[in-house]
Amino acid sequence: MASLLESTWQYLITHFSDFQLACVGSFILHESVFFLSGLPFIFFERRGYLNKYKIQAKTNAPAAQEKCITRLLLYHFCVNLPVMLLSYPVFRFMGMRSSLP
Repeated sequence: MASLLESTWQYLITHFSDFQLACVGSFILHESVFFLSGLPFIFFERRGYLNKYKIQAKTNAPAAQEKCITRLLLYHFCVNLPVMLLSYPVFRFMGMRSSLP
């Protein structure tokens, strides 16, 4: 019996194109890991749990955090996504494939 990872990959390559997997799938996975991994720290900082560990005197106001997150989103959608979309033909030329070995 195939492993869970193998069967999941088989489902993905049968229901999505290589372009969707390489560009959109990679972008969604990257953004999910990038932003979801930081959510606990934003929560802990806003609740004040991390104040005793701060080494800088400056405090980060919620408005500053929102400005930072907005700029990150802008950067990721206006820089990272186009780079992923434009690099797809290069990866195909280099021999990228989605089929299982």
